[in-house]
Amino acid sequence: AGAEEFDYTAGSNVGGRAFEEQQLELAANTLHTIFPGKPDMHQLFNFVFGKNDHPKITRTGALAKKMGKSDSQIARMKTQMGVILMKKLNPGQANE
Repeated sequence: AGAEEFDYTAGSNVGGRAFEEQQLELAANTLHTIFPGKPDMHQLFNFVFGKNDHPKITRTGALAKKMGKSDSQIARMKTQMGVILMKKLNPGQANE
Protein backbone atom coordinates (compact mmCIF):
# COMPACT_ATOMS: atom_id res chain seq x y z
CA ALA A 1 0.00 0.00 0.00
CA GLY A 2 1.37 3.36 -1.03
CA ALA A 3 1.22 6.72 0.65
CA GLU A 4 -2.19 8.26 1.18
CA GLU A 5 -3.12 10.58 -1.69
CA PHE A 6 -4.74 13.97 -1.13
CA ASP A 7 -6.57 15.91 -3.85
CA TYR A 8 -5.97 19.61 -3.32
CA THR A 9 -8.16 20.89 -6.16
CA ALA A 10 -11.00 23.31 -5.38
CA GLY A 11 -14.08 21.59 -4.03
CA SER A 12 -12.33 18.27 -3.59
CA ASN A 13 -12.39 16.14 -0.49
CA VAL A 14 -9.19 15.79 1.46
CA GLY A 15 -9.23 12.52 3.33
CA GLY A 16 -12.99 12.32 2.74
CA ARG A 17 -13.78 15.82 4.10
CA ALA A 18 -13.94 19.05 2.13
CA PHE A 19 -11.64 21.84 3.23
CA GLU A 20 -13.65 25.00 3.60
CA GLU A 21 -12.22 28.31 2.46
CA GLN A 22 -12.49 29.57 6.04
CA GLN A 23 -10.31 26.70 7.26
CA LEU A 24 -7.74 27.43 4.55
CA GLU A 25 -7.61 31.10 5.53
CA LEU A 26 -7.14 30.12 9.17
CA ALA A 27 -4.37 27.71 8.21
CA ALA A 28 -2.72 30.29 5.93
CA ASN A 29 -2.57 32.73 8.84
CA THR A 30 -1.29 30.20 11.37
CA LEU A 31 1.27 28.19 9.38
CA HIS A 32 3.92 28.84 12.02
CA THR A 33 1.83 26.96 14.60
CA ILE A 34 0.62 24.20 12.26
CA PHE A 35 4.09 23.51 10.83
CA PRO A 36 6.50 24.96 13.43
CA GLY A 37 10.05 25.36 12.16
CA LYS A 38 9.20 23.96 8.72
CA PRO A 39 9.52 26.76 6.13
CA ASP A 40 9.37 24.24 3.27
CA MET A 41 5.92 23.14 4.46
CA HIS A 42 4.83 26.79 4.67
CA GLN A 43 6.00 27.33 1.09
CA LEU A 44 4.33 24.12 -0.11
CA PHE A 45 1.03 25.09 1.54
CA ASN A 46 1.16 28.54 -0.03
CA PHE A 47 1.76 27.14 -3.52
CA VAL A 48 -0.76 24.29 -3.29
CA PHE A 49 -3.56 26.56 -2.10
CA GLY A 50 -2.43 29.81 -3.77
CA LYS A 51 -2.23 31.67 -0.45
CA ASN A 52 -0.06 34.53 0.87
CA ASP A 53 0.59 36.00 -2.61
CA HIS A 54 1.88 32.71 -4.08
CA PRO A 55 0.68 31.40 -7.46
CA LYS A 56 -1.42 28.24 -7.19
CA ILE A 57 0.65 25.23 -8.24
CA THR A 58 -0.71 21.76 -7.54
CA ARG A 59 1.22 19.45 -9.87
CA THR A 60 3.98 17.57 -8.07
CA GLY A 61 6.52 18.03 -10.87
CA ALA A 62 5.92 21.78 -11.11
CA LEU A 63 6.15 22.13 -7.33
CA ALA A 64 9.39 20.15 -7.25
CA LYS A 65 10.94 22.39 -9.88
CA LYS A 66 9.72 25.59 -8.19
CA MET A 67 10.94 24.48 -4.75
CA GLY A 68 14.20 22.85 -5.89
CA LYS A 69 13.25 19.39 -4.63
CA SER A 70 12.64 15.98 -6.18
CA ASP A 71 9.18 14.78 -7.17
CA SER A 72 9.32 12.12 -4.45
CA GLN A 73 10.22 14.70 -1.78
CA ILE A 74 7.26 16.86 -2.80
CA ALA A 75 4.92 13.84 -2.90
CA ARG A 76 5.92 12.90 0.66
CA MET A 77 5.56 16.51 1.82
CA LYS A 78 2.09 16.79 0.25
CA THR A 79 0.98 13.61 2.01
CA GLN A 80 2.42 14.80 5.33
CA MET A 81 0.78 18.20 4.87
CA GLY A 82 -2.61 16.59 4.22
CA VAL A 83 -2.39 14.41 7.32
CA ILE A 84 -1.32 17.32 9.55
CA LEU A 85 -3.98 19.66 8.16
CA MET A 86 -6.68 17.06 8.73
CA LYS A 87 -5.60 16.67 12.36
CA LYS A 88 -5.27 20.43 13.00
CA LEU A 89 -8.37 21.60 11.13
CA ASN A 90 -10.67 18.69 12.01
CA PRO A 91 -9.80 17.78 15.60
CA GLY A 92 -11.55 14.65 16.78
CA GLN A 93 -12.36 13.58 13.20
CA ALA A 94 -8.90 12.47 12.05
CA ASN A 95 -8.30 9.63 14.49
CA GLU A 96 -6.90 7.26 11.90
